[in-house]
Amino acid sequence: MAKKKEDVEDTEQRLKKYAWKISHYLNQKANRDKKVQLSLYALSMLYVHVYMGFVLTAKCPEDYLIQLKMLREEMDNVISSIDSNEFTEHTWLGLLSVLSIRLKHFMEFIGHCYGIDLDMEIAIPFAVPDGTSELVLDLDLLEPLSDLSADKPIGEQSMEVLGAFRAYIAKLSDFIYRKSGQDWHVPLALLVLPVIELHRMMMVVLKDVCPDLQLQAHGKALETILGEVMKFFRGKAKPGKDEVTRLFDMIAYRLKYFLEFLALCLGEDLELKVETGEGGAPQISIVRCRLLPPQDSQEGGEAHGGEG
Repeated sequence: MAKKKEDVEDTEQRLKKYAWKISHYLNQKANRDKKVQLSLYALSMLYVHVYMGFVLTAKCPEDYLIQLKMLREEMDNVISSIDSNEFTEHTWLGLLSVLSIRLKHFMEFIGHCYGIDLDMEIAIPFAVPDGTSELVLDLDLLEPLSDLSADKPIGEQSMEVLGAFRAYIAKLSDFIYRKSGQDWHVPLALLVLPVIELHRMMMVVLKDVCPDLQLQAHGKALETILGEVMKFFRGKAKPGKDEVTRLFDMIAYRLKYFLEFLALCLGEDLELKVETGEGGAPQISIVRCRLLPPQDSQEGGEAHGGEG
């Protein structure tokens, strides 16, 4: 068990290095604009919250909605600061700190939903100038609880917040794209970075819970895809549409398989579908989600390492 835990930790650290390289590329293109660094971190936070909704809403719907509403409060401040001419170093550090605290509490909530008692340590990302997270600094601060409306179903309230998140994602993505000189690598970078962060985050949360369900194998499957992604970043000439579509599909199916695995570890039978969305970007939707008898959640869980 100890060896498996070490293997998972090693894989998580290798994924972090990939995230750093991609974030570093974008930051260089944007002349190390601190608003871009903040936007990259905020964007991954938004996507991770959205992606985990596929897994968590069946088991922990009310608590998940509270997490969404808390993040929405912080994202309102992020968006306002990016639009403001009064953005300072103090603003940057303060918002990165707040988002890091939010990440800490979200990971602890996920652990609670899985039946794990976690006390996470999160490094404020300004310690890593590219804006990626490092899971080492204690930020054990209290947070307020957001009120839930008794007049609307939980699912309807969640969809309203997720709709706001989609608007935030579009705004932040456009901002990063423009500040990066409309570089043709940006759409792929913004697709793959949140997928890396999701794998890293859940490898930390679940390393003591689901090692026998091939947690490390999912990390290695993502590493294989990232090898292809880095070829894309090293290339000088813009690749053809078919090659770009292939990479987008590989990342989307990796996300699909990982979320289905996370659901299985939580005791759910989740089947997701990947489709081509607006602008050619892949979209994921639920085909089936049902709770499994307790013993079934501990069986299976293939990593689908050869997708793409």
